[in-house]
Amino acid sequence: AIRALAFFQAEANTFPVSLGSPASRPELKLVPNPVAAGHTLQLQGLSTTPRPFVVYDISGRRVIDGSTSSSGNIDLPAALPKGWNVLRVGLEDGSSVVRRFLVK
Repeated sequence: AIRALAFFQAEANTFPVSLGSPASRPELKLVPNPVAAGHTLQLQGLSTTPRPFVVYDISGRRVIDGSTSSSGNIDLPAALPKGWNVLRVGLEDGSSVVRRFLVK
């Protein structure tokens, strides 16, 4: 166990890795955050094209999915439990952006 701890603490075992220039990602902001269940979550920073999304609870269970509205919003169901959630939104290039939000 001590040997494993030394491995993770040793700076000699760390080094930078680069695969070229980083891909540009939108600065996605969720407003309001925290949000009340049954209200609208605004996704600021995305194009107005409807985008696929999935919301997971903190245990990784899928709780809702669908497409954003043309204005970039998600209408959260009133039955969405309180607590932390993770939102994954699909982008035009096939990648996705992930943000977390709190349901109060």
